[in-house]
Amino acid sequence: TATTCQIVLFYVIISQANCPVMTYTPTTNSISFSGVPTVGTNTYDVQLYDSTATTLLSSVSQGITFPTVFIGNFPGLGPNMSYTLRVVITNSSGATTECPFFGVALTPTAFVKVPLLTALNFAALSKTGMDSSLGSSTFAGLPTLGSVGDLTATYVNIVAGDVVTGTLYTIAADPAVVAANLAVTNTIAYVSGLTVVTIADNISGTTIFPGYYDTTTNTVVINPASTVTLDALGDPIAVFVIRASSTFVAGAGAIISLINGATFDNVFWQITGTTTIGAGTTFKGTVLGGATITLGNAVNVQGAVYTEFDIIFDTDAILNL
Repeated sequence: TATTCQIVLFYVIISQANCPVMTYTPTTNSISFSGVPTVGTNTYDVQLYDSTATTLLSSVSQGITFPTVFIGNFPGLGPNMSYTLRVVITNSSGATTECPFFGVALTPTAFVKVPLLTALNFAALSKTGMDSSLGSSTFAGLPTLGSVGDLTATYVNIVAGDVVTGTLYTIAADPAVVAANLAVTNTIAYVSGLTVVTIADNISGTTIFPGYYDTTTNTVVINPASTVTLDALGDPIAVFVIRASSTFVAGAGAIISLINGATFDNVFWQITGTTTIGAGTTFKGTVLGGATITLGNAVNVQGAVYTEFDIIFDTDAILNL
């Protein structure tokens, strides 16, 4: 009972590197980094996570020998987003050191109102023809809005049952329609010059934050009965621009939802090819089209449709400015 027991533990410390001094520099859509390494030769893996530090989004790995500074960049990030970053160091013996996470917010995008100018008075505007012969349409809105115009006017086919709250322009080359079409042309040129971030073609079920976007293969697809959410993150002047040099197709019953301060008048879809909005779709925003726009049966557009070509309305299409 007087015996004293002893356990001797031996540890070998494998020269784990100390965490480097990091500098993170955000822009509106990227984060660049630089780090001062510790003594020796180590591999520095700079990891980019989401704002909650739960999902690894990307990483940049570099083998560096002191005193060389390691640098890199994470481009193409979602505008107005926040991320977390950390460094994981691996030394020549294979031991790793996980450094603390560091939060970085991108530089806020300075949004500028897209300049529709005189086109603002129009719910529907085309250059080569407008046909609602497939059914009736309603062009609604504030008392001074909701006008309908085509540059030729000869091809405007408004049938019995159509309701135009604003002005229906029926004279070819009416000065108001000429000015509005010129405004649309200028707006398309302005939007075409924006610096954009690339997103997937099929945006069904996704949430999109304020910013300027192109799609991967220049088409936009929303599956039938699916929802796309545009989240303004509480910014009432947040702008959404989604461009596609090919086509736009929204399947029947699709929904574009606006949340957290997003407004339809700050949402723009610049589509160079044809635009097809399926039956029963709830659509938000302004289409800046370069080819035919077709609105299916019972489509409800909160916004406007403008095109350099023609517009076809199916039964009971409704446009609300």
